[in-house]
Amino acid sequence: AMKTAGYDISIKQLSGSVLPFQALASNQGHLTGASLPEGALAVQAGSTVKIITARNQNQVVCVANDKYKDCSKLNGQKVGIYSDTGGYTILMKLYFAKACPNVKPTYVTIPDSPVRAQAVATGKLAGTALGLPDAIALQQANPNGTFFVLPLSTEIPGVGDEYVYANSQTLKDHPTIAQAFVTEQLKAIRQLYGDDAAALGDLVKK
Repeated sequence: AMKTAGYDISIKQLSGSVLPFQALASNQGHLTGASLPEGALAVQAGSTVKIITARNQNQVVCVANDKYKDCSKLNGQKVGIYSDTGGYTILMKLYFAKACPNVKPTYVTIPDSPVRAQAVATGKLAGTALGLPDAIALQQANPNGTFFVLPLSTEIPGVGDEYVYANSQTLKDHPTIAQAFVTEQLKAIRQLYGDDAAALGDLVKK
């Protein structure tokens, strides 16, 4: 939508949760989406990033083999994470702290959601945290799989899973771009995620 409106925008995919904030700090990147802990770490390190909008619709789900429905059974089991400070990781650990505070899984870092999902499907991982689209794709690719799907929005309500950050220079030099981005992102979220409740309900039933 922004390109249609005449804005020259390109998307760069960076591995891990640190590189996007390094790009913002050097003004090589101008906007990024990340969790609150990742942004807090960047600010603690001296970055001047600012939050310009938040998406408080928590789409994160924990997916695991049925035998780990009781999360205390994950003790010593391999659980996939995106990164130590990733938003999905933080949300999953918050759930563990609430539901099974003594559990100590063996965390395996795999910064690729479809790869983590496939590892759960093949039994190489006991479980992981995924976004709703990846969890749906996992179920569709493995209709006979015995997966336990737990929506974290119901377990830790009121916790947003993503914020949009901009660097101070971008906000100073291009305030209208930031404003346009926030407006168009809101429109896109309303269009794309309007039926999340139905999709999630269908997934959990399976």
